[in-house]
Amino acid sequence: MIVSPLITVLMPVYNCEAFIAATLESLLQQTFSDFELLVIDDASTDATVSIIEGFDDSRIHLIVKPENTGYTHSLNRGLSMAKGVYIARMDADDIALPERLAQQVAFMDAHPEVVACGTAYQIMDTSQVVTFPTTHEAIRLRLLEQTCFAHPTVMLRTSVLRAHGLQYAVAKEPAEDYDLWIALSRVGQLANLDTVLLYYRVHDAQVSNTRRARQLASKVDSRILILSDLLSTVKATYGVLLTKVFTGAYLSYAEVDRFRALVALLLERNVALGAFEAEGLRYYLKRLEHKQVKQLLLHPKRFGLKHLMYYWQCHFDGVVSLGFKTSIIVSVKSLIGYRPKEVVL
Repeated sequence: MIVSPLITVLMPVYNCEAFIAATLESLLQQTFSDFELLVIDDASTDATVSIIEGFDDSRIHLIVKPENTGYTHSLNRGLSMAKGVYIARMDADDIALPERLAQQVAFMDAHPEVVACGTAYQIMDTSQVVTFPTTHEAIRLRLLEQTCFAHPTVMLRTSVLRAHGLQYAVAKEPAEDYDLWIALSRVGQLANLDTVLLYYRVHDAQVSNTRRARQLASKVDSRILILSDLLSTVKATYGVLLTKVFTGAYLSYAEVDRFRALVALLLERNVALGAFEAEGLRYYLKRLEHKQVKQLLLHPKRFGLKHLMYYWQCHFDGVVSLGFKTSIIVSVKSLIGYRPKEVVL
């Protein structure tokens, strides 16, 4: 009978000759040894593959792709090949602390309802520690704004991924992980350990400005997606409006009013559905509402009588308070119909 390892450590690699040896050593020195290390090389052009081949350990399974097809394709190939009960993610430039796998396995074994578990991490060569919410309820709220895990710290329950046909969405790269966490939050509990179990390396080869713009667009889609837990038609009906809200675009009076109505609707739906912790959701949505109203009121090209009336209506409704000095400035500029001078370049 073939006995499968309890954990598959999944590590995509590409041109990481400077870091890969230290990363492999940190994994092979884990106090928990029942794992396979599945390394998916994305057609590296440096010495990455030869360095990996220089390690003599039967737990290492190296797959060299004949052509470069991208990080997310590598991840999904690894998910399909994994033999472990759990899949532990790892990146080729980070360092796993010796107890990482042992502590996460112990937690996952003790909490069968948890489908994904991350950890805190420390920025390499600094004292900076990054932590995340630890409870499912707090993590769900965090997902409304941003990711809730450090991706290379995550351990996943393989059976859940396969039962629900879940994998990383190639179209969401480089925010493919954020999309997966949202999907997993709908089928089980998410958790984080507040213990530092990974050293995270920061270097110049990471997300470029171009990829950062794509990441933002992908995250906007994911944030709209999680709100569909409250209102299934939110993307079709409010997708354009929410995209403007989440990217910081200026809204018109009508758009701000429409967004305020949506906030009220989402809070009402949450009372009925209980999809999010009530006070946390209220704080998040009301903070967004306040930001949109304040941005509209301080827009330099909108001062006038209509603007003044809108401000005081919002002020007395308790939606926004600009402070005494700013209120006077807005009022005076609105009364005199202030318009900024055009700048001629």
